Amino acid sequence: MNKDILFIIVIFILIILGIYFVFLSGGISMSPAFNTLSNIKSDTQIDFSSIQKKNFIYKFESGDNQNISGMGFFAFGVTNDSTDKVIKYFEDNGFKIDFFETSDNLSGIAYCSKGKDVCMLETFVLKDEQGLPQASNKLSVDISCGELAN
Repeated sequence: MNKDILFIIVIFILIILGIYFVFLSGGISMSPAFNTLSNIKSDTQIDFSSIQKKNFIYKFESGDNQNISGMGFFAFGVTNDSTDKVIKYFEDNGFKIDFFETSDNLSGIAYCSKGKDVCMLETFVLKDEQGLPQASNKLSVDISCGELAN
């Protein structure tokens, strides 16, 4: 078989598979959570991990909790200034903070929403091998996003 014809057939099959994945199977790029996380990554220029499926609990000040099946990523060694860029992304894109909590393990969690879209931003101060906090400007940032059921 001619190499050009074989090449055209392979490209055609890949295009069909791509269309199926993105449009018919509800591919990952169609998710609002994926889009939000991708935008955070590009806007902040933080070296986040790849986006993965993630389940998390979204809390409200009222005490209601909702299990969310969504997506998330994380980064280690993030500066305070970079963390501020993430918060600014949420503010600039219409998210509001529903609830904020801190814990005694040097972490803080912000629960942000925009309509049915929700995100949980969790920051931890990194600790050394003795469990002592590292330099104050070294944080771990974990972001999870998804949609509320109602």
